[in-house]
Amino acid sequence: MKTVQVRINKRGWMTLRNLASDRDMSLEALMVEALNDTLLKHQQPPIVERRTGERGTEGIEAE
Repeated sequence: MKTVQVRINKRGWMTLRNLASDRDMSLEALMVEALNDTLLKHQQPPIVERRTGERGTEGIEAE
């Protein structure tokens, strides 16, 4: 697994954090969704996956 760090403005951070909360998902899950949407937009397969483990299990569906 790789870590991605992005610096964004406070208003954007708060809006994304609230969106994740409203959707009952972690901010990490929201970011993975966004990255996969970007891949699809550019005709690439949506292959970004969440990490697994104690802090990365929210919203993971059984395969």
